[in-house]
This record gives sequence, structure tokens and C-alpha cells, in this order.
Amino acid sequence: MKEQHDIQKIIKIIVGALSEYYQKGAAEDAKKSSPPIKCRKKYGVYAILCKGSNRIYIGKGNLYNRYSNHWSNAKTQKHICKELQNDWNKYGQESFEFIPIFQTDNPNDEEINHLESQLIDLTHATDPRFGYNKNKGPEKFTFPNLVLTFKPID
Repeated sequence: MKEQHDIQKIIKIIVGALSEYYQKGAAEDAKKSSPPIKCRKKYGVYAILCKGSNRIYIGKGNLYNRYSNHWSNAKTQKHICKELQNDWNKYGQESFEFIPIFQTDNPNDEEINHLESQLIDLTHATDPRFGYNKNKGPEKFTFPNLVLTFKPID
């Protein structure tokens, strides 16, 4: 049987569960397709979701800068990820969504590395059928106290 994932549903479930876990209010930001102005000085973990292909990229860094760089590079045909660039060309900018998942004021927050690695694993983002990531991040981490609670998606 062919494995199928609805990445949009998976990421919404993960965003909801992790935002509750961290109590950082990421759920509100996840509903927006571009980072709000308040993200200019925020660091964290984000997802780029292509609704046309149901593929995802998980990344980390300054949220506003990462959004700006990804969008600018894709618009000018210079994105480093050829698969993401191909989907951008095929489905258009309107099919892409930037989702801030975790935010912090501290760029050295260890949670950033932990969460990025965990989300790459949870979403199968290194599998080319489901994602654009080329590796799992700096290290592989686990969350021993994390419990994902699944809720209906509206």
C-alpha cells in the first residue's frame, strides 16, 4: 500500500500541539501566509508549505529574514533548493505559505535546534515525496515530555 500524507493537515496538527506545548502563541502566526512585522527580531523554527504539491520545508533562523530570503530567491529563480524552485514555478507564489511555528527573542535558544530536528522527522521533510529538506538539521533530538494531542481541523 502506498504511503500517503496530507502534509497540510499534519503541519496544522503539529503547529497546534507544539504551540500549546511551548505556550508561545505560535498558533496565531501559523494562520498567516507571511511573517508579521513583529517577527523582524524574532528567531525560531518555521515551515514553508507548498499547497500545490503538499511538500514542506522546515527551517530555522531569523523568521523575517528567512521568509524574505526564501521568497526573494524563488521569485528571481535563485532558490538553492531546485525542487522548491520547480514547485514555485509550477504552482506559483500563491501556493506557498510561510508558517512560523516557534518564536523566541534569543537566537541561541536550544529549543530552536531541538524543534527543527523533531519537525523534520515528524513531517518526513527529507523524503522527496513529502519535503524539500536535504538533511535533518544539526543534530537529532527528541522531546521526552512532548505529547501530541490531535484535534479536529476546521
